[in-house]
Amino acid sequence: MAWFINKAEAAALISVDPSTITDANYAMAISAVEAFINREVEDIPSIDTRDFRRIKKAMAWQMLFLADQPDYGYRTLIESASADGQQFTMVNAAGGGVDIAAQMLHPLTIRYLRNLSWKRNPVTEDQAALLAQAYRNFLNESSDSYTRWEKLS
Repeated sequence: MAWFINKAEAAALISVDPSTITDANYAMAISAVEAFINREVEDIPSIDTRDFRRIKKAMAWQMLFLADQPDYGYRTLIESASADGQQFTMVNAAGGGVDIAAQMLHPLTIRYLRNLSWKRNPVTEDQAALLAQAYRNFLNESSDSYTRWEKLS
């Protein structure tokens, strides 16, 4: 469905030649991003301007990404691989399982999608107070209770 962005608009958003976005890449990019945003055509009126712009940029970067991914439609999601003595393991940010987004989406697409208002985790008042205290002196790692850094003696 071409209800978020057209090819010319996508190319203009990321400053590329519109001819680099093929019809097939356009359709696959929209389909992939729609799967991750979890919104339908009927939801468009309720999507705010900031989120709408993020979705457009996510789709534009995904279209460009697909131009360099000839095997995109045939990928098998892997958890780990090794070759020539090198080991590669793909896990999600929570520390377990295969990160599907990392294998199927452009890194900037992922970033824009994570910033959508309905994808963020709500912060309680207690958490907000802790965060404000933790970032009071952002140059001093020991002031951040969320890091594992310790002062060297």
